Amino acid sequence: LSTDEQERLIEDLGGHRAMILRNHGLLTAGETIARAFHEIYFLERACQAQVKALSGGAELHYPSEDVRIKTAKQFASPLVEPILQRAWQAALSLIEHQYTEYAS
Repeated sequence: LSTDEQERLIEDLGGHRAMILRNHGLLTAGETIARAFHEIYFLERACQAQVKALSGGAELHYPSEDVRIKTAKQFASPLVEPILQRAWQAALSLIEHQYTEYAS
């Protein structure tokens, strides 16, 4: 609601597509709605997995830096775009079939 806050969020987000806001949840952006949906969906799933893992109390084992870099590059690849589009179309189809009043 505040343009000052909008400007700070844009500056803080920088060139990234996702941000976790303390006390406010998740924020994602993308060149398309499909891309932003993809980002929020997988960020939410990752947060859920992390909370579950941390609640177990055992020591966590993190992937190596090489694996993290490779995974980030895969998500940034232009090859991911057709996958994003198929997932977006599937989500829209689900909405249409389950909640016709929502899609109208």
